[in-house]
Amino acid sequence: MGVQEDINWLKDDPDRIAVFISLGKLGQTTIRSLKDDMRIDDWWPVKYHVTNLVNRGLVNNKDGSYEFTDVGEKVFESLKSVKFLGEEIKPV
Repeated sequence: MGVQEDINWLKDDPDRIAVFISLGKLGQTTIRSLKDDMRIDDWWPVKYHVTNLVNRGLVNNKDGSYEFTDVGEKVFESLKSVKFLGEEIKPV
């Protein structure tokens, strides 16, 4: 899969891309930290989307915390370069 395909896949679900962007802002993090950053009450939706990101090859699980794979980093950088993320996202 290419970067553009991954971007389109992310954009197909607003919650999925929100989790991806939050992970990009936080860097290596846990489900709980993602949930808190996104200011939502339940961690199950976050876990669901992170699992999909792992299955897609965009995120790795390292000892209970999550971080971008090389492909995930490329996708995040591409999103930043097309200004999809807006100004609130700072480089990781």
